[in-house]
Amino acid sequence: MKNIKIIIIVMLSILLCGCPEKYPNGHKYITIINNSDIEIGYYELIDWKDTFFCYSNSGRFGKGTTGIKPNDSFSFFRIDRHEIQPWELYLDRGQILSIWIVKLELMAIYWNTACDTIRKYVPILHCYKLTLEDLQRINWTVIYPPEEEKDED
Repeated sequence: MKNIKIIIIVMLSILLCGCPEKYPNGHKYITIINNSDIEIGYYELIDWKDTFFCYSNSGRFGKGTTGIKPNDSFSFFRIDRHEIQPWELYLDRGQILSIWIVKLELMAIYWNTACDTIRKYVPILHCYKLTLEDLQRINWTVIYPPEEEKDED
C-alpha cells in the first residue's frame, strides 16, 4: 500500500510540473517592417495550401485594425495555453508559414463580405512562404516590399 502511495505521488508530481520547455530560447515574435508608402495589413497561417487566403471576419482585418503604417513595423506572435509560444514549436517539422500582405484600406472595406468578393477586390500585394530556416536567415524580420521588388522599380 505504501508503494502505491509513493507511485501516485511521483506520477502527480510529474503531471503537475509538466515538461520542460522544448525551446527555452525560441523566438516568440516575427516582425513585419513596412517600407512602402501605403498602410498594409497581413494575415498569417501555417501550412496553408491555397495561394489565396479567405477568412472573412478575420480578426487581423476586422474593425479597429490599424494595420502597419508606412515606415513602421509590427511584431506578431502565437498564443497557446494562454502563453506566447516560440515559433519553433510550430515550424520545427518543415511546416511553412504563409504571410499575405494586402492594402489595409481595401481589406477594411471588404473584410466582412464573401470570399469571392474579397478575392475580386483585395489583391495580395505579396505572399511570403517561409520555413523555420528562412525565418532564422532573415532574423525573424519580414520586410515589405521585398528587397528584390524594390530593386526592380
